[in-house]
Amino acid sequence: MSAPAWKGLFDWSMQHQSSEGAPPKQVTPEEQKWFQEAMAQYTVDHVGRMKQIKATLDQPDETADAVHKKQDMLEELLDIVDNIDYARDLHTIGGLPTLLSLLQGSHASIRWRAAEVVATCVQNNPPVQQWFMEGGAMPKLLHLLHDEDASCRTKALLALSCLIRLNPLALEVFRQKRGIPQLIQAADDQDIKVQRKALHLLRHVVHAHPPDAMVACQLGALHQAAFHLASSDTDTWQAALALVQQLAEDSQSAQILQQDKQLQHQLQTLQAKLQGLTGEDKEATEEELAVCKQLMHSLYNTSSQSGSMPQTEPSRRQASATAAANGANRLQLPQAQSPGHSNSSLPAAPLLLGPPSQS
Repeated sequence: MSAPAWKGLFDWSMQHQSSEGAPPKQVTPEEQKWFQEAMAQYTVDHVGRMKQIKATLDQPDETADAVHKKQDMLEELLDIVDNIDYARDLHTIGGLPTLLSLLQGSHASIRWRAAEVVATCVQNNPPVQQWFMEGGAMPKLLHLLHDEDASCRTKALLALSCLIRLNPLALEVFRQKRGIPQLIQAADDQDIKVQRKALHLLRHVVHAHPPDAMVACQLGALHQAAFHLASSDTDTWQAALALVQQLAEDSQSAQILQQDKQLQHQLQTLQAKLQGLTGEDKEATEEELAVCKQLMHSLYNTSSQSGSMPQTEPSRRQASATAAANGANRLQLPQAQSPGHSNSSLPAAPLLLGPPSQS
């Protein structure tokens, strides 16, 4: 909107306001028409617009133009539902089935955009979280974790994170649907963004339900965390360190950590690396260095000043072998599937989870 238009509307309103005690001024039909047109020009009916977007998203995407149109509509919808009230209105107009169906669409560019819209809708929004759960969002997002497209896997993790945070019911469903082993598998993804988000979400799940720390260790979370401590990506090794710290808070899983030589090596190596930093880099990692020292002391009774490193580093293959020896292969993890395939073909597997959440 241009400044002159706003000024004209302001001047008009000032001219037609009544002085104290004076009778209200009469508005002519021409002035009323002008006011209505001005307001209509500079206001947007977001609910009406969402209905139009839904109608477009319900159409087939058999052509490249149709796919591009849906991409644009999803990006516009993402901006609208960023407002918590409009996220609720999306349910009111029947938009949830449309959106959730796009998670299983034939085009990756539409699948990941739909997942991003889901994440925005449910974030810190309990009523909408419940509606999406009732609509079947959880199994669709878990299925998207095994998508062939890395962006789809990343956005699936984002949406799952937003769905289960501050939502005990959704967290319980996530656990019962073997969400923990699927997160551990995602931490082994080739895409670094998927790895990082999986590590973050795994830490949150264990924090929200501490008995799952032991389960996560048995399924290989410890070995994934230890491996990623050596990552060249700062955000990734920080996520791995936070996960190790969370696992160490449980007395049973801490015993497993104490026996893991690879973890001891990686923590010692990381501590020495951080102690060697200078200037701003050193200041930026002071908290992480303190965590390393605390873990080395509590798990291995090592002096906080120690910075010596073993001469050899276990390979990732050795780490996988150790994970298998510790029982990480007790639960067969679901394999990556192309979109549209059902999960019903997955073999039944024992449910290795701690006791239900106390909520």
